[in-house]
Parts: sequence; C-alpha cells; structure tokens
Amino acid sequence: MFENPCFVGEITNFYALKTGRTKNTKKKIVVASQKKLILFIARVLQNHPSTGRLTFDNGKVFNLRDQTLENEKVSLFLWTEDLQRQFFRQSAREQIEQWMEGAGPEDVVALAGCISFVGGFPQFNPHPVYASYAKQYIKKRLLELDLVHLRQVKGALFIGFEQVAA
Repeated sequence: MFENPCFVGEITNFYALKTGRTKNTKKKIVVASQKKLILFIARVLQNHPSTGRLTFDNGKVFNLRDQTLENEKVSLFLWTEDLQRQFFRQSAREQIEQWMEGAGPEDVVALAGCISFVGGFPQFNPHPVYASYAKQYIKKRLLELDLVHLRQVKGALFIGFEQVAA
C-alpha cells in the first residue's frame, strides 16, 4: 500500500497489540492515512477486538472491523525511529507551508531564497510579482530537504518573527 520504505509491517493482527493495561504492553502505534500522511503517533490504551474498538491514549478510537478512524480508512504501523523522523519532517513541512499561505509576496520570495541557501540549491530570488511561482518552488524543495534543514528553515521563520515581535 505504501511505497515509502518507512511504512513496513502494517498491523493486521490486532490481538497482537495486547490490551494496553500494563506499561509493557502499551505499544506505540503510528496511524497513517491512505494519502500516506501520518495522522498521529500514540500508545494503545484499550484494545477490545470483541467489540471492534482500539482506543489510543489521545482519545481517538480506531474501528477494528472496517479499519477506520473517524470514518476515514487508515493503516496502523508499529512505531519505529524512521517513522518518527518521517512524522517530524511532515510536521515541519506543514508548519512552513501554513506560514507561507499567510505571508506576503516579499516574504514568500525571501523564504524561497532561504530554502535555496539552506538546502544548497541554485539561488532562487524571483521578483515578488512571481510569488505564486515561488510557492510552487518552495513546496517542491521542502520535499527534498532533510529534517535538519527543515528545522533550520523553520527556526529562521519562527524564531526570527518572535524576536521582531518582542
């Protein structure tokens, strides 16, 4: 189902998840959408195969029978460090893209230049008139950045603005 090598070993035997009653049996689970996005990472709080419910410690309930969460088809995976890194990368990209949607054209162009510099890509500094083109460039390049570089870009955006606001 998932082409990303991080997504291996989809959970299909829900009895193996145990009940979650003791600390040793509270397994960390990665819940991913069909769009290959990690929705959240949580521990099993209660596992009731007889009633068809799996409850996570964040209050979300997974329907075992049709493998859905809030009527959305999802997949479950045992937690791995690779999946955790993938989740951090995804979250950083989402935060940067969310910031970009509310930014002015000059800020979007500056962000494109920052991403070019941090990622070691060829310099990209279009005129602010081409901000929509810069947004496409940014979205493409964000997928190519590793977690360290994503955190650098995010830090430049959010730490810089906190200092300006103060």
